[in-house]
Amino acid sequence: MFTFQCLSKLDALRRNPSGYIENPLLKPTITDNIKLGYNYRNYSFSLLFSRDDHPIARYQITQRPEGNLLYVSPQNLDFQNNITFQASLPFKINDWWTMNYGFVGGLRNFKVSYTLIPVEKTYFGYSANFSQVFKLPKSFTMEISGWYNASSYNGSVKTRGFGMLNTGVKKTLKGNDGSFQFSVSDILRTMQINNYYGTLTTEAFSIKNHVAFNTESRVSPIFKLTYFKSFGGNTGKSQHSLSSGSKDEAERLKNN
Repeated sequence: MFTFQCLSKLDALRRNPSGYIENPLLKPTITDNIKLGYNYRNYSFSLLFSRDDHPIARYQITQRPEGNLLYVSPQNLDFQNNITFQASLPFKINDWWTMNYGFVGGLRNFKVSYTLIPVEKTYFGYSANFSQVFKLPKSFTMEISGWYNASSYNGSVKTRGFGMLNTGVKKTLKGNDGSFQFSVSDILRTMQINNYYGTLTTEAFSIKNHVAFNTESRVSPIFKLTYFKSFGGNTGKSQHSLSSGSKDEAERLKNN
């Protein structure tokens, strides 16, 4: 598989006073993988073996050969090997209580050579999520959900584990009158991303730095009230998740 993570990274070199630059020397990522899967009833399991040649890591720090300027730019790793196990486990306890658990994790092995001292690292990384759905009287439904990403590496930058807990209540109206949803994302205000430079190897200028990124929900949980109504032939059963706010948050982080 042949991919470019971001075509703009291959534009002509652009510098600005902050030191953030594009990298015209980036190579495309080439991925080879094989996946084994097994489904039993509603349960699913898979095992993935993959190798990425020249994977791209954003926001890496390098320095000019003269040693008088620091750059923050995307860089190519030499390679990354992955052995990944994935599981999805839904359970129905009774007519009013269902739950689902998901897990993706495994061994990661990668090498970087753009740092002052090249380094190879092997670690275990994973992400897990869960949801609990309760059917309540008078057409109410309540959901509690959450997810957690364990510590990981973006190139030579270490990212500490982070996650969030969400909840929501849904009221389905009679007939085809739709439904109301009230959701609260990041109840515990834990959505902070912490990046660490200089913990894996010697970086440019021997920098050791901690960068914390606070999302909106660090100030206050995100409250959302939504009304849904189906039009046309699909009138009945809305399948909207009560924790959609957390998905919005995850998408914003993915695109940063």
